[in-house]
Amino acid sequence: MSELLTYEDIRSHGRSDSSWDSQHTQNTKKLGVGCIVQDYIISALLGKGGVSSVFQASALCADNPQPTIAIKVTPQTSQIPRGHQDLLTESRLTAQASHPNLPTVYGYGVVNGEVYTAMEMVDGWNLKQLLSRVGPLPMSVAISLALQICEGL
Repeated sequence: MSELLTYEDIRSHGRSDSSWDSQHTQNTKKLGVGCIVQDYIISALLGKGGVSSVFQASALCADNPQPTIAIKVTPQTSQIPRGHQDLLTESRLTAQASHPNLPTVYGYGVVNGEVYTAMEMVDGWNLKQLLSRVGPLPMSVAISLALQICEGL
């Protein structure tokens, strides 16, 4: 299990790296804004779904090739029948897939009972946002979008 740090943990102890003596941190923190995952600091909540939340995260190092990523966080809950194993399998399979309609997965794991997937940040609207902004789509556009979704699966 990975260790969870916040920017304040590091700053208050004068440390600038993520190798931290675990006896100085509380392992009850939940992933959210201000937390560090891999080499990124979570900077904003992008959206929430039925079970997961997606955050924007910024690289801690200026020379990181992916300066901004998305991090999907799913807590362990009774809403996920088989729990972490299913979520980690989903992350692993997504990481193995390579398709223009899928985001690149940079890493995944479990921190304090929450499964996270660090992935490519994709700008734009999701399907729900598109439909709420433009209303019903013409049949040809709906079919085109459905085909693109299926290609990614």
